Amino acid sequence: MLYDNVKVSNDSGDPYIGKIIKLWQDESIGVKKALIHWFFKSNELPTEPGADPREVFLAFGKGKGVTNENEVVSTKLKVFHASAERIGRV
Repeated sequence: MLYDNVKVSNDSGDPYIGKIIKLWQDESIGVKKALIHWFFKSNELPTEPGADPREVFLAFGKGKGVTNENEVVSTKLKVFHASAERIGRV
């Protein structure tokens, strides 16, 4: 569903996490597609040592790496929001 957070499988076995921001049917090939806005995992960013590996950060800006189109969405999941102040990062 639109605005759901999802896990998207990839070849490396470590899934990507994103938010569906657009859904449509590609009539030319008969495939449902989704535009995904990505989250980055703490190990994908220059974060401080000891960062929580369960923590994810919503990508910011426009262009490659922030969003892209996908044919398959594997699993719906929950992403809990916390301010930096609440989790002790300020």
